Amino acid sequence: MAYKRIQVFPIAGALGAEIGGVDLSKDLDNETYDDIHQAFLDHLVIFFRDQELSVEQHKAFGRHFGPLHRHPFVAPMAGEPDILSVTKEAGE
Repeated sequence: MAYKRIQVFPIAGALGAEIGGVDLSKDLDNETYDDIHQAFLDHLVIFFRDQELSVEQHKAFGRHFGPLHRHPFVAPMAGEPDILSVTKEAGE
């Protein structure tokens, strides 16, 4: 698949890709969002490295994929019920 506004680097065959060439803290046009969405459909899991987003920017980006889901069995970030922290410490 050729993407017009982003770079896509597959990670592991049919599952997962890293997305580059985009700064999620900036206002993105519809064509860029379309490319990101298509990469998600193509690879099922997508990653963005080295992004500096506020909580509000993070939630706004997520809403481009649909309504945010609050997980009933996972504790959210303190004071932010729409954000989950996924962390792996150095020794894990």
